[in-house]
Amino acid sequence: LKHAPYPVTTPSADRNELEFWMVNDIHGRDSVFRLLIGDAPRQKPDFVCLNGDLLNSIESEKALFEGFLASASELLTPAGIPLVVTRGNHDGRGKFARHWLDYFPTPTGESYYTFRRGPVFFVVLDGCEDKPDSDIRYYGLSTADAYREQQAQWLRGVVAGEEFRSAPYRIVLIHMPPNKGRGWHGELEIERLFLPILDGSGIDLMLCGHYHRYQWIDDLSRGADFPILINSNNDKTVVKADEKGIDIRVVDTAGNVLKEHKITKNNR
Repeated sequence: LKHAPYPVTTPSADRNELEFWMVNDIHGRDSVFRLLIGDAPRQKPDFVCLNGDLLNSIESEKALFEGFLASASELLTPAGIPLVVTRGNHDGRGKFARHWLDYFPTPTGESYYTFRRGPVFFVVLDGCEDKPDSDIRYYGLSTADAYREQQAQWLRGVVAGEEFRSAPYRIVLIHMPPNKGRGWHGELEIERLFLPILDGSGIDLMLCGHYHRYQWIDDLSRGADFPILINSNNDKTVVKADEKGIDIRVVDTAGNVLKEHKITKNNR
């Protein structure tokens, strides 16, 4: 396959249930990736989300395929399981990174977009680089700050839209989480630009990676009125949504359930 599979964006609003898996921070560890998604052809999730930092940097097409994409095509495509892809801070690095949208096209033509599957409306955001544009490694060529500003303008229109407002559930997919005044430049910009729009808009869940360790944050400590799950770099998060609520399981490479959470309509 020349390109990775991509989700069908038809609203499918007649379906009242959904299951998807999320993995992140693979950093080219294809053997771990295969363990995490290996059972997908049998269990058949609606899609697999790759939530950023798939390689350390994208230097070539060969690296892209050897790092994870060949395995995704081998295991998921024959089973009809599409990918949903977010861009992490490492995915913007490397001489081949500019070809990102050639392999992961989106409805907007940008690395941020929305789609509806079953009862869930998804907002996919690109947190961009975690370092400032002035970082020495970018030679003054990085435009991450302007790209996040552009997204914020777009995001205001999304949360005001009928498709967003009428969905039973709303989930945000973004690689880097907000960090409430701490962390790297990119996290602070996510907090400054995206949180004021998302907070109070009816988000049910935000799914992130980046830290390489699990965290469940539902105490308002990140400035959000919705829970944030940060998945580790060695586990997958399995999310099921139906008329009763959202069930979340964190599962390791051996299939052991490490953590469980439930979001019900009554507590939102």
